[in-house]
Amino acid sequence: DSSPIATVVATTALHNLLKTHPERFDEPFEVNMANSSPVRMSCQQDSIEVIAGSSASLTVQLRMAMGWHVNSHTPGNQYAVPLAFNSLDENVSLDITWPEGVTMISAGESVEVYGGSVFIPITVTPNQSVKGPVKIMVTWQACNEETCLSPETNRVPCIITVE
Repeated sequence: DSSPIATVVATTALHNLLKTHPERFDEPFEVNMANSSPVRMSCQQDSIEVIAGSSASLTVQLRMAMGWHVNSHTPGNQYAVPLAFNSLDENVSLDITWPEGVTMISAGESVEVYGGSVFIPITVTPNQSVKGPVKIMVTWQACNEETCLSPETNRVPCIITVE
């Protein structure tokens, strides 16, 4: 006889794991009432520490719902909002290794996009005057075949601490 409590505990643990680390289960998803954003963002590292004046790296993953994409950092269209990462501290520089985008035709215009799942490596370099937490923001515009949503800006979910 197995305990029904063990089943409840295991199911709850699996639910929490799926909720907190969806990137570990890289399955397609759809936009719905419970999950209205077509983009999910995660970091491969939960946190990084960097010494002032040196560098540290993190990798951000963006996952798009089925049928959705975000514009690349160089979309090639003046009306498309590019994917962009920015530090809230001007004394912190970011070196981003941009993956190659895919060219598509949208509303008769050519635009470079990222769809599916994309990994973006970022090197964070704070100068000597920086101490404490650093926040990095990312801006994207999600689109599908019919429409583009308003640009969205979110905090990168990795805790970055400068020592």
